[in-house]
Amino acid sequence: MTGRKKVITEDGLRRKREASASRVWTEESKEKLRKAHLGMYHSEESKQKMRVSQRKPKQNTKGYSLRWTEEERAKRSTQYSGEGNPNFGKHLSEETKKSMSEKAKARGGRPQTEEERKKRSESIRAWHAARRALLPKTDTN
Repeated sequence: MTGRKKVITEDGLRRKREASASRVWTEESKEKLRKAHLGMYHSEESKQKMRVSQRKPKQNTKGYSLRWTEEERAKRSTQYSGEGNPNFGKHLSEETKKSMSEKAKARGGRPQTEEERKKRSESIRAWHAARRALLPKTDTN
């Protein structure tokens, strides 16, 4: 194999990344890494770059922003409201409701007390009232 270059394929790179991601570090290795990084600090320039990068809209793997602009939010809100909603006019069967209920119960959690239910209800009512106050007034309101 002397003199030949090793060609790494995309699949080979992917497998290599997966193998390193699933590595289990021993306590000894963790301690060595910890000691190696003790006393290291980010420079002010690095800190500033990190601050700036946190303010930018996050990008997914395809380069699309993960945060919607106000225009996009408004467009989707109207697009999926009422008849635009894929589930508009559809009703769940009793069997489906029972299945969903069982799955929710299996996820756990404790039952809420009457006081907790009232508190949540008041919170939701306050949220809706505040939202209605922000909406423009129409003849039907």
